[in-house]
Amino acid sequence: MREAVKKLVGAALGEYSTYLIYGWGPGDGTADSSTLASRFEVRPVDGAAVAGISSSVLKDQSSYAGDGAVTYGCFDGNRVAGLCFYWHGARYRRRNFITLEAGEAKLVQIITDSDMRGQGVARTLIAASSGDMAHRGFRRLFARIWHSNQASISAFEHAGWSRMGLIVEINPLRRPSGWRLYDNFRR
Repeated sequence: MREAVKKLVGAALGEYSTYLIYGWGPGDGTADSSTLASRFEVRPVDGAAVAGISSSVLKDQSSYAGDGAVTYGCFDGNRVAGLCFYWHGARYRRRNFITLEAGEAKLVQIITDSDMRGQGVARTLIAASSGDMAHRGFRRLFARIWHSNQASISAFEHAGWSRMGLIVEINPLRRPSGWRLYDNFRR
C-alpha cells in the first residue's frame, strides 16, 4: 500500500527534493567544546592540496575548490579525515539554491573519509570552519541538508547551527519548470 501511494504521489508531483536550510552567524553561539573531537585540527587548504590527498573519495571533491571557494581540511595528524567547501559571490551564483547577500556564504559540500565516520570529524569541521569564516568577515553561513539525513542534521546542530527553514521543490505533471515551496525560511 505504501509503495502504491508513493508511486501515485510521484506521478502527480514529479521529481521532488526536500531540504532543510541551516544557518549560522557569529552571534548565534558556538559548538559545545565537549562535543568536538580534540584530536583533530581544522585548517584552510587549497585545491592543489585537495588534489594531492591519497583518499580517492576526498580527492574527488577537488572541483569544489578554487576561486570563490574557501576550503577546509580536518586533519588527524598528517591524514586528511574530512573536507568542507564554502562558496560565495559569483562562484555561488552559478548554483544559486538560495540567494546570498554580501557577507554570506553557503557550505556546499562536506565529506568525511569513509573509515573516519562516527568520530566527530564533520561536527569538528563545521564548528571550526564556521569560526574561521566569521574571522574572514562572513556574517551569515548557510547549508542545505536532505530532510532525512540525520547524521548531517546532528553534526550541524552540535556545531552550533540552527534550522532556518524547509524548501521543497516539485515538478508537477513533469512540467518544463518546477515549483519551489518555502516553509518559514528566514535569514
